Amino acid sequence: MADDKDVPLKFALLVFPQFEPLDAFGPTEAIHGLSRWPTFPYRDQIELTIIGPSLDPVSTGPILEDPKPFNSRIAQTIVPTHTFDNPPEGIDVLIVPGGFGAGPYTFSGFKPNVDPEIQFIREWYPKIKHLLTVCTGAGIAARAGVLDGQQATTNKVAWSTQTPLGPKTHWVAKARWVVSDGGKLWTASGVSAGMDGFLALVDQIYGKDERGMSYADAVSDGMEYSRIKDSGDDPFAVKNSVQDVFPQA
Repeated sequence: MADDKDVPLKFALLVFPQFEPLDAFGPTEAIHGLSRWPTFPYRDQIELTIIGPSLDPVSTGPILEDPKPFNSRIAQTIVPTHTFDNPPEGIDVLIVPGGFGAGPYTFSGFKPNVDPEIQFIREWYPKIKHLLTVCTGAGIAARAGVLDGQQATTNKVAWSTQTPLGPKTHWVAKARWVVSDGGKLWTASGVSAGMDGFLALVDQIYGKDERGMSYADAVSDGMEYSRIKDSGDDPFAVKNSVQDVFPQA
């Protein structure tokens, strides 16, 4: 583990209308677990902030402007603690979920406006220690330019809509998550892969306790979640017949 002064302690979750619930709540559940683990030395120091367009609740459900072709009544809301215009004083790890609201369009053809999210990532990426995108959150990061010249992955079902958003990126098809930019950039595939990618990041950041127990393993055991530790263990590339997309010359 690095010196205490270098250990990431401030986590932030970026949310927007129509974000995908598990993209967001999988990694944040692991953060909750760390804050409660008895032997974790930073359990009283880690922080989690929620950053949204405003301080109003942000819903996973369709917004009024979307034609809502499925007329879904299922939605969850989360209340931001900060806004893009008034972010927390510091961010070490920024988590960006995907979802219909990540764009570039929904199944109905509606084009969500994620310009504020794109600008926020573009501004903050040089300042943070780690960025984790989950699912189509990679497409937002791609439009911010932070995936240029890097390897990345995203949801395999959405492969054809997301990879064109990063024409300077090497999109890796057979990957549950990809680490790039010297360990700073983490992109996870669809939805549940965000938990595996985040737990791998926890392993990199915090390592093991004095007994040799991985904090990430301890947290996943507490979640009763059988984590995948091999970043290449991804059957969904084959299931969805997708292949690597290489940077355009």
